[in-house]
Amino acid sequence: MKVQCPKCQNNFDLDVELNEEGDSVECPSCGIEVFVAKKGKKFTVVETFEEADEDSQGWEED
Repeated sequence: MKVQCPKCQNNFDLDVELNEEGDSVECPSCGIEVFVAKKGKKFTVVETFEEADEDSQGWEED
């Protein structure tokens, strides 16, 4: 699944079978550590895990 880095706006693949909500992953473009967030069937990545409860850009349908 494609997600968007909140810092550099680069789209990258997130393996939702290997990652779950709260996991940290590294943006392959800028190297920032971001966290996997899930709301229903939607996944995104956020700079801090607390952002997972807020509406955020980058949500995509599974």
